[in-house]
Amino acid sequence: MLVRSSRKLRYIRIQILRLPLPWLSMDCGACDRLIDECSMLARRRDSLVRCIQQSVVSQRYLESVVDAADDFREIREIIARYHTLISTRQVCELFSY
Repeated sequence: MLVRSSRKLRYIRIQILRLPLPWLSMDCGACDRLIDECSMLARRRDSLVRCIQQSVVSQRYLESVVDAADDFREIREIIARYHTLISTRQVCELFSY
């Protein structure tokens, strides 16, 4: 009964991870490592998807700034200006101006 439950549990875990059924024939250790690796990769994928979604919002905002501002023609110029302002601020704080 325990073997059957173990196989059923692996089947359910594999279905959740959307893996093909032939993986069920692997030994338990290899299957567990594969499931762990797939879980880790799924978490990484979700993290990257969130990062991309946040980047798209930022990119759209910067594109709207480029369209609205006469001073900048590219997003790169806005970022360079930001870095210049940050550097200037740090120097001013350093010398207490």
